[in-house]
Amino acid sequence: MIGISTAGSKLDSNLFYAVSVSEVLPLLDKNSIPYTLAPETKSGGSTMLYVGAGAAVLAVVVIAAVVLKKKPAQGGAEQRAPQGGAPVLRSMAPQHGGMVVQLHGQPVQIGRDGAVCRLVYQDGTPGVSGRHCQVSFDQNQFVVTDLNSTYGTFLMNGQKLSADVPYRLKAGGSFYVGDRANMIRLELG
Repeated sequence: MIGISTAGSKLDSNLFYAVSVSEVLPLLDKNSIPYTLAPETKSGGSTMLYVGAGAAVLAVVVIAAVVLKKKPAQGGAEQRAPQGGAPVLRSMAPQHGGMVVQLHGQPVQIGRDGAVCRLVYQDGTPGVSGRHCQVSFDQNQFVVTDLNSTYGTFLMNGQKLSADVPYRLKAGGSFYVGDRANMIRLELG
């Protein structure tokens, strides 16, 4: 097998990884993992790598490649999720159908402006501004900040958030933008 082109995740489509044969062979040699190379086909096709131990060996190679390429985070506070999973936003708005957006250490902006927002509402959605609010994850809590929206960001009890003031919410909490139909749940996926 030359590489892995898909390894799906329910949370985010950016979690795929492919391994080049030029990366795999040195790792197999270094770890004394047996393999054989098949001869080129008559049609001039590329050489395929057959790994004798199958999926288990492939998993070891992928993990080794990811670990070798991983670089430590530099500066700033770490934003780790508790053991329950990665922090995610789940839009309960009918137009999103339960869509999940994972927080990757950067704040997620919410609104109608597709150029800057990762959770984008359709143009004309009542009560939602272009850049409405943002959510980040810090010290095991979600931080919701209204970005001076026109109609406001609200907690589920109806409390309107003051503009540019961060509010801390726990996993399992919810808030809405402009209208209750635009509810967003805060989860650990």
